[in-house]
Amino acid sequence: MMNKMKKTLIAVAVAATAGMSSQAMAGAIAYSYLELFDVKIINNTAGRQADRSDFSSLSPASTSQASAAATIPGAPITGTQNPVGVGGLNGHDAELACIGNCSGITLNTSAPFYPTQDNFGRSDTFGNNQNLFTETIGGSSAGNVWVVSEGTQNMTGSTGAQSNAASNTTFDFGVGGVGIDFGLEFDAQARIYTELHQDQVLANAAIAWSATITQNGAEFFRWSPGELNTSRGVTTAGTDEYTLALTSFSNSVFLNPGTYRFTINHSSNAETAAAKVPEPATLALLAAGLGMLGFARRRKQA
Repeated sequence: MMNKMKKTLIAVAVAATAGMSSQAMAGAIAYSYLELFDVKIINNTAGRQADRSDFSSLSPASTSQASAAATIPGAPITGTQNPVGVGGLNGHDAELACIGNCSGITLNTSAPFYPTQDNFGRSDTFGNNQNLFTETIGGSSAGNVWVVSEGTQNMTGSTGAQSNAASNTTFDFGVGGVGIDFGLEFDAQARIYTELHQDQVLANAAIAWSATITQNGAEFFRWSPGELNTSRGVTTAGTDEYTLALTSFSNSVFLNPGTYRFTINHSSNAETAAAKVPEPATLALLAAGLGMLGFARRRKQA
């Protein structure tokens, strides 16, 4: 009777061990988005939006870059894309970068594609009418720019995706006369979401934004609000998220006559990695089988 019971228990344990080849679906989501509206450079000395005549010289440039990389079992969805957009202050827009299951993922879409689509990494940027100052005194103009990065994994196998989006605006300018109280104002909103379905490696996402002014290579003004520089992530089953409702920001610094460089850096990134994990039912069956073997062994020794 004991031998028969022992054979049965061994069979249960073997079956459970064999069941280890049955894997749970690897599930990870990471999404980050940051958008600025009504971006304006302000001449606080004159009490209005700055115009070209406020500067003795002006040389603007802007770039945007989106990159996506993914490694997902089942080629050809393994690779890297790295498009770049270049323009003046009137706008710049990098092409969509997407690797993996990208069918239906469209250019210039800041909203997330999870949970309706999975197994991809994508990033995108958009700059529209980025006239931060006006052409004439009393005119009105404003910029709008956003960046988004997203990755999701939901399949059997070890997978990973990394996406980064960046938008940068730089211009060199001269200040004459008695100087200028140089200001910057805008509204911003942001969203970060990370999720793991099981304890599977990681899901991370972040946003970053800063404005700097340098003179002769030396930085003397930096503005990087905490609300626009944050990250969220999980390494165990669960979620971690961040939401910034539309919020107004403004700051200024007085500039004496001279030549300066003004730079805005605006970025997002998302990273996911998921690995094979045994099905919970399989783990429970294995534990039960091993426990019963131990009980039988102790009973025999008694």
